[in-house]
Amino acid sequence: MKRVNLKIKNAVPLFVLLFFCALNGYSKNDEKTKSASAVIERLIGSRVNEFELTISENKNQDKDWFEVEATTNLVKIKASNNTALCYASI
Repeated sequence: MKRVNLKIKNAVPLFVLLFFCALNGYSKNDEKTKSASAVIERLIGSRVNEFELTISENKNQDKDWFEVEATTNLVKIKASNNTALCYASI
């Protein structure tokens, strides 16, 4: 797994897109990641089911971060927020 720090100015376009997404969810983590999942679904369609998205507490609140782990048929993305999740999926 690789940890990447993002600067806020690089994530602004994704943040604006996420701002307009509704925050309704299915379960505890799906509720937190539903807006990021919707953005990814608009980009890649039904293959969004191949992504496992998780939001973790941001220990360093000045920077966004994400970790990506890929297996044969699943991409696991763990990030500090929805913006970082979207950035990691690109």
